[in-house]
Amino acid sequence: MAVSCRLSSVILSNNPSGSSHARFFSVRLILVIICRRAFAEVELGLNKLLNLNLLGLNSNHLTDGGISSWIGNQTSLKTIELASNHIKQSNVLKGSIPPLNNLTSGRVLFLSDNNLSGHFPFALLANLSELQHIDLSNNPMLELGMVDLSQINLNGTIPPWMVYNRTIDGLSVRGNSLGGTFPQPSSIKSTSSIVWLDMSENQFYGNLPVNIGLLLPQLWYLNLSRNNFEGTIPWLIGNISALEVLDLFNNGFLRELPNEFLENTTSLQYLSLSRNRLHGNILPEKYNIHSLKHLLLHNNRFTGEISPGLYNSTSLIVLDIRNNFITGTIPSWFLTLSSLASLLLAQNNFYCYIPLRVLPNAKLAHARSFHE
Repeated sequence: MAVSCRLSSVILSNNPSGSSHARFFSVRLILVIICRRAFAEVELGLNKLLNLNLLGLNSNHLTDGGISSWIGNQTSLKTIELASNHIKQSNVLKGSIPPLNNLTSGRVLFLSDNNLSGHFPFALLANLSELQHIDLSNNPMLELGMVDLSQINLNGTIPPWMVYNRTIDGLSVRGNSLGGTFPQPSSIKSTSSIVWLDMSENQFYGNLPVNIGLLLPQLWYLNLSRNNFEGTIPWLIGNISALEVLDLFNNGFLRELPNEFLENTTSLQYLSLSRNRLHGNILPEKYNIHSLKHLLLHNNRFTGEISPGLYNSTSLIVLDIRNNFITGTIPSWFLTLSSLASLLLAQNNFYCYIPLRVLPNAKLAHARSFHE
C-alpha cells in the first residue's frame, strides 16, 4: 500500500539496509537523509522526487548506483551530501553524464572522502550562481589541474586542501571577496605541488607563513597583490628556486627586507613590492639576480643608496623606485643596462642626475603599464 500522507522528510540514519524505503518516494519529499547505512546502490525511486531540497547519503557504500542519471535534473536541490562513500568511475563528476545545468539553486556540494578520479570539470558548476560551499577533499585520485575561480563573487576562506595537495597545478581566486589568513596545511609534513597561485584582489590579511618557501617549493608564479597582508616578508621565499613572478603589490608589509630574501631565486623575472610600508635598504646586500626584468618598488619608505647588486641585472627592462627616500647619486652603471626601457626615480633624495639623452632606450615619463 502506498503512502499518501503529506510527508516532507525522511531520515533513515543508522539503520540496517532494507527495501521498505522504496514506498516513501511516491510522496512530495523535500528532505532525504540516509546516512551510515549499507546501501551499495541507490534504488530508491529518487528520480520521482522533483521538489527535493536536501539529499544526504553520507557514509554509505555507494559506487554510483544511478545517481548520475537523475541528479542533474533536480531544479530545487540546494544541498548534496555524498561524502564518505566509494563513488568512482561514472558519477556526477566525470564521464558522459548529464551536466548540472538545472541545479541553479545548489548551495552546498559535499563529495569528500570518496574515490573520485579523473579531471574535475569545473564547467559543470558554471550555472551554480548560489553555490556557497564545495568540498572535494580526500579524493586522492582526483585530478583538478588548473582551478580558475576568478571573479565569481566568492566569499569565506580558502580551504587548505586546495593549496596543499598533489593534484592541483594552479589555483586562481583573483578578484573575489575571500578573506582570512594565508592557508596553512593540516599537517606539518604537508607540502604542495602547486606551481601557480593567484590570490590577488581579495581581503586576505595577517602574516605570511614563515616557512612559505618550504610549503610551496615548486611555485613559479605567486600573486598576493591588493590584499591586507602585513608583517615581515618571509626570508624563506628566497628558497623557491623556480620562482619567476612575485607580486606583493599594495599590502601592508613592513620592516626591512631580510638579507636572505631572494638569495636563491635565480629565475625571478618580475618582482613587485610597491605600495607597502617597507623601509631600510632598497634591496638586500646579497641581491644578485641576472634574470630580473621588472623591478617595481615604488611608494615605500626605502632609504640609503641603490644597491650595487642591481649592476648584475643585465636583463632589466623596468626599474620603478619612485616615492621613496633613497639618497646618494644615480649610479653611472645604469648606462650599461642596454635593455633598460623605463627608469622611474622621481620623489627621492638623489643629488646627481643622469641626462636623459644618455639613456636612449628609456621612457621615463610614460611608463604606465604596471601597478600605479
